[in-house]
Amino acid sequence: MAYSNLQIFTVELVGTFILVVFATGSIVLDAEMFNGELGIPFAAVAPFVALVIGVYSFGKVSLAHFNPAVTIGYYITGHISKIQVLYHTRFIVCLKCDWR
Repeated sequence: MAYSNLQIFTVELVGTFILVVFATGSIVLDAEMFNGELGIPFAAVAPFVALVIGVYSFGKVSLAHFNPAVTIGYYITGHISKIQVLYHTRFIVCLKCDWR
């Protein structure tokens, strides 16, 4: 089944949001509720869990490439088109840098 670019970018938005919330939320949760007792292992495992959730949830729709380096790798291997690379990398850069 072929998905539209809008569907692909929507799932990428949701997946990236989950990843960012888990990554930053793990640090805040550790600092506020546990006074830093959970430390680096908790801060490392939380984004991994978010990535696993994103890959299993959205992998069939968008190939779950939440990292621009993975997007370029998919382009090199022929899994996505050049226009998808341009849209996706611009989207990720704008999302992470808050450029408008």
